[in-house]
Amino acid sequence: MSSKWMVDNWVQRKALGLTKRFYPTSLMQDLELPLGVIFERLLELTKDGKIVLKWEIRCPNHYCVRTLDTFDTVPSQKEYTCDCGQEVEVSPEVIFPIFEITDDLRKYARDIRQGEVKKKSTRTNTSVNPPPLTQKGMITPASMSMLHELFPSIAEMLDKPTEIHLHQYNSEGDMHLTTHGPKYNIGKIDAPQGSVQVGDYGSATTYNTTAAGLVDAKKELLEAIQNSDIPEETKQELSGAIDSISEEVAKEKPNRLSLNGMLDGLTKAITTFEKTPGLITVYEKWQAFVSNFGIQS
Repeated sequence: MSSKWMVDNWVQRKALGLTKRFYPTSLMQDLELPLGVIFERLLELTKDGKIVLKWEIRCPNHYCVRTLDTFDTVPSQKEYTCDCGQEVEVSPEVIFPIFEITDDLRKYARDIRQGEVKKKSTRTNTSVNPPPLTQKGMITPASMSMLHELFPSIAEMLDKPTEIHLHQYNSEGDMHLTTHGPKYNIGKIDAPQGSVQVGDYGSATTYNTTAAGLVDAKKELLEAIQNSDIPEETKQELSGAIDSISEEVAKEKPNRLSLNGMLDGLTKAITTFEKTPGLITVYEKWQAFVSNFGIQS
């Protein structure tokens, strides 16, 4: 099911650009999906009127191309005269499917893009507070791995062992104690079952990196989907996409490009249900977990 999201997103992105027609192999090259899976989904989009399937008949001798909207243009005859004058036998070997983006799909994709831009531009408060490296949830195992690769000095700072300083001051006279702290220096604690990222002033984020934790996160997300008011058909599609992503993550060497594509498509689908905040929250938790677990160097 996740492959459908990947194909749909690819087609929608092309609709935003200047692309008018495309071949199924273009998607196979970009998405690394089986050609049969891609062609099947493109046929479904054709059936729904999102794109138009046309046919190219290519002369095997002179490589001339004739594009047909339907084979009614070439009646039941087995041969026809090519533009180059060559008699061409019409057979599957010389027929090439080519898909054309409809004006309706192009308008739909642009309306979505404009809606997103308008939504952003209507924000009255455009200022944001820059997050420090110690902000809760800022550093994940996956980002830590990339920091080691791109910015070793920063990673080294974050890798320093945790130090705990307890400062206490006693006053004379009536006995009372004022404790300032605890204050935790930036650091990380690793353990077989996961890791704890520690920030300033006692903030700590725990990352469970065990397979059991991944199963629990998936179970929680699937339950959130089933308990929501999303249409039943959509529930099945979302659940199927989650299963596909989980299968890819479980591989010894997950395909990063494929995994990123599936996550991107699923995220776009999930965020359309912004009126279901509980689902969004559970999904973001699962998404971060999958990224940490499956997209590591």
